Amino acid sequence: MQIPGLLIRGLLAGGLGASSRTGSTEAAQTAQTSEWNSTSAILAGLLAGDDGRLSLVRGILESYDVTHITPRQFSEMLEKMRDAGLITDAEFNELAKIRMDLNEAGVEPDEAMDLLSFYQQRLRRLELWGEEDLDGALSALRTAWEKRLQWLEKVATARQNAAVNLPPHSPAVNLDEIV
Repeated sequence: MQIPGLLIRGLLAGGLGASSRTGSTEAAQTAQTSEWNSTSAILAGLLAGDDGRLSLVRGILESYDVTHITPRQFSEMLEKMRDAGLITDAEFNELAKIRMDLNEAGVEPDEAMDLLSFYQQRLRRLELWGEEDLDGALSALRTAWEKRLQWLEKVATARQNAAVNLPPHSPAVNLDEIV
């Protein structure tokens, strides 16, 4: 089954930006990756040390369940995480693409949904489209959706651990890799 190039470019325009990458875009992505990793270290430090910050993180995680959340609540969660210093502005912008994906799928702002299932279904649909990949567009889309799903899975696991009061370094979740 062939996917028209216009459809793929349309999907990419909403979720990933332009399908062709320039050297400056690649440099920006490299910088964003290093910011992503440094924030993970910041979060790990917060969870390992300051009890006040730990309770703030747990409070945010306990307040939002990514398996039953509205797009509006998801945006609120991201804003709280950014305001608490758990994610950077660059990470906030990257994770806000989840909200863009929901808007493009026609999900209403106050419609509760399971974000894990949302991305699992999208990835399954990509598999059904077959192996033909126009200009690597499907591969780029798959990579972006897998990354978003992984982040959401980490948040869901961290929330479960916070709810049962497991220590942040529990083998069940590695909170230093949440972002």
